[in-house]
Amino acid sequence: MSITWFVTPYDPKHWQDPLDRGKKPTSDLHVDGSEFYQFARSRVPELVDYNPGASFSMYKISNDDGTTLRVNLYQGNQIISLDNTPTPPFFDFVLAYRAFVSAQYPLFFFNSSSWDSLQLTSKTTKQDLRKFMGYVG
Repeated sequence: MSITWFVTPYDPKHWQDPLDRGKKPTSDLHVDGSEFYQFARSRVPELVDYNPGASFSMYKISNDDGTTLRVNLYQGNQIISLDNTPTPPFFDFVLAYRAFVSAQYPLFFFNSSSWDSLQLTSKTTKQDLRKFMGYVG
């Protein structure tokens, strides 16, 4: 099973109970894909816009080891999903997204197989992300 990582403007725990039919949080966050691409590219030079002009943004990052990281920006341009490729550009991209999005919006980092999340702040580091992902050192 492949793991996908997400960054969303709401805590995934709100969807933990499948029987809970209560109102779920929403967000008015909207990220302009082209503005974000320019910003992120200044921090992650390996970033390529793979789907220009589409209704959602798809990026790819080629790593030094020959692997490619796929990143999607979708759901009203507020959620990103990333392949499970924990290389330096992966961490740079997540931190670039946090830096781009206004601090008024909370952002949560989590994977597709857990309700646990790490709230991203301006002080979050690559080491924080690695530790949350279960990597030591």
